[in-house]
Amino acid sequence: MAELHALRPSPAPALAPFRSAGPPVFMRTGTDLSMLDAERLTARKEHERHRALTPEQKLAELQAALGASPDAWPDLFTTVKPNSRPTVNAPAPLWQGALFQEFVLGTLGNARKRDYGFSAAAVNGWTWALFDACPGESMTGIISEMLRFLGHLVAKGYQRFSGDKYFVVRDSLPPPGG
Repeated sequence: MAELHALRPSPAPALAPFRSAGPPVFMRTGTDLSMLDAERLTARKEHERHRALTPEQKLAELQAALGASPDAWPDLFTTVKPNSRPTVNAPAPLWQGALFQEFVLGTLGNARKRDYGFSAAAVNGWTWALFDACPGESMTGIISEMLRFLGHLVAKGYQRFSGDKYFVVRDSLPPPGG
């Protein structure tokens, strides 16, 4: 038995919590930051690519993703009007359709997205990264517009709000004319 104990490596010393003001914080270990950084880098490159597109190119990409021309889209993307001074640097149907594509469309087939939902903060950050704010406007206006549109999606039965997250209930658009 002593031979087995000699072969087994001794346990790593227990980490002491980092203390400052507030409760103790244990430093994270074993997190694969290289994968996370690559994921963030990929997202950033996609956001920069999207920002460089013209509004017509953005609309064409969205049309391909949603599978219908803008005149066939439901009033889902035209009902919620922007603030009196629009803050998102894109027409409302464009950013609302892109938001629907990113956070709602096809989500029920992805267990991670379906089970964990998303926060309004994630939507705000994504919208700012993809479309930016109009010159002279701030993130506060984007937050206001996002919350109104997310509330509209809840009212239309596409998602439900629970705690501080939105969960997708219906992840597809109605058929054209339906």
